[in-house]
Amino acid sequence: MYGGSRWLFVVNSGNDAATFKVTGVAEGAQVEDAFTGKAVERPQQINLPAYGVAGFKIEGDEVKR
Repeated sequence: MYGGSRWLFVVNSGNDAATFKVTGVAEGAQVEDAFTGKAVERPQQINLPAYGVAGFKIEGDEVKR
């Protein structure tokens, strides 16, 4: 947690594209692209090219366990 928000950054440091499964983000959470500030849908899967990076700012999220 930073600045009252949760942040998720995913880095694919491999030579090939990769897919990452995202769990634990509550339905109804407000999610923004960490780089552009634009609202995005709650990520459930992230597809990244080789050396790709994705970042999300998550608010209104309760931790799922």
